[in-house]
Parts: sequence; structure tokens; C-alpha cells
Amino acid sequence: MYLSGLGLMWPIGAQPRTYTVFDTTLAKAMPTAFDGTAVADGLQVYRYVETVAPQQAGTQTLPGVLVGMKHQLEVTLPVYYQAVITNWVDPVTGLPLDLERSETLTLRDNTGATRLTLFRTDLKMESSSIDKLASTARGNQNKINLVNTILPLVLVLAGVVLLGAAIVLIVRRRGAPGVPAPEGGREPVSPVAEARREPSSPEAENGRKPVSPEGGQDPVSPVDEVSR
Repeated sequence: MYLSGLGLMWPIGAQPRTYTVFDTTLAKAMPTAFDGTAVADGLQVYRYVETVAPQQAGTQTLPGVLVGMKHQLEVTLPVYYQAVITNWVDPVTGLPLDLERSETLTLRDNTGATRLTLFRTDLKMESSSIDKLASTARGNQNKINLVNTILPLVLVLAGVVLLGAAIVLIVRRRGAPGVPAPEGGREPVSPVAEARREPSSPEAENGRKPVSPEGGQDPVSPVDEVSR
């Protein structure tokens, strides 16, 4: 069996329109119309009214004498239900803060005449219950406001901070000075490596070949010259 309609809670962010609410007596969804605004314990609330015209809600078997049918041992008559149910709902949280129920159950014969009233009531909530529900609604409103307003703002601010930090890092990396290249395009040489290098002639340093002595002979050391 498929059941539809609102139950104990109304939707968060309730709108000023007609909703379908599940009626436990009729076991089906009934339209509940928006009927203006009110104030409950300092909170602005929406008033919704479900009006149930007399309609059959079942049958009941009972002795005929109870319904004025003395000549019948038992009779089965239709049960008619009618009601006016008013809900005062906090539109932010969907929490009902106040409730009034005016309901009547009657037995009717086949002519539509009422034979017996089974149930008639006018129920209202106590002010202490309304105060407790209003306090709960205020707490829930703060939580909803935190989720819908404060947390998104915090996330936006955190994103701006992270973006700024990323931009600063990028700018610093691009503007960092590089190591200047040595003159002549040669790689820099450490002092230790420079000391180990053999001294070169001025001609080699200038890119020219050293000039041999006259006659094309290699130079002779003083020791070789004496032994010759």
C-alpha cells in the first residue's frame, strides 16, 4: 500500500502554499492550505489548515438498540469523519510549534441521518509545550544559519587566502635572481681546481701556439747543454 503526504515534520523552508498532509484517520493525504501568518512564543510562523468535510472513514458493527434500531439485533453502519486541523509551523525549520484538532466521528444510516456520535473533540496544545518547541526551533534555526551562511563565507575567505598565498609563491619564484654566467662563457672554477692547473704561457692564454727557438730546435735545458 502506497502512502503519501507530509507526516510529523514539514519541509525546511516551508512556503506559503497548499501542502498534502497524511491524515491518519482517513489513511490518505489531504490538502492543507496556507492560511496566513501568526506569532508563537515570539517566532513568526505560518498557519496551515486542513478542512475535512464529512466523508466515510470505515464501518462499524454494533447492536441495533444503540442506534435506535430496536428491531435489529446487529447493524453495520458507515462511520463518517469530519475535522478542522490547524498547524502553526516555523517556516525556517519546518517544525510545528502549535496544533489544534477539532474532530468528529459519527454513525449514519442510509439516509445520511446521524444515528450515533462516536467521538467529538477539540484538542489544543499547552503553552509549556509550545515554549519547548519554540526553543528547539530557535536552536535548529541557528544550525541552519550556520550551514547556509557562515560556513560558505568561511570557505570563501579561506579560498581567497590560499589563492593569495599561491600568487605570492609564483611571483617570488619568477623574480628569484639566477647565478650570473662568467665572462667569456666559461664555467666557474673553484680556487682548488685553479691552483692545480699547470701554468700556461701567455701565448696559450691568448689562443696562439708557442714559438719555437731559431732553427726549429726544441729548447735545451742547462744540464743537457753541459753534457753535450
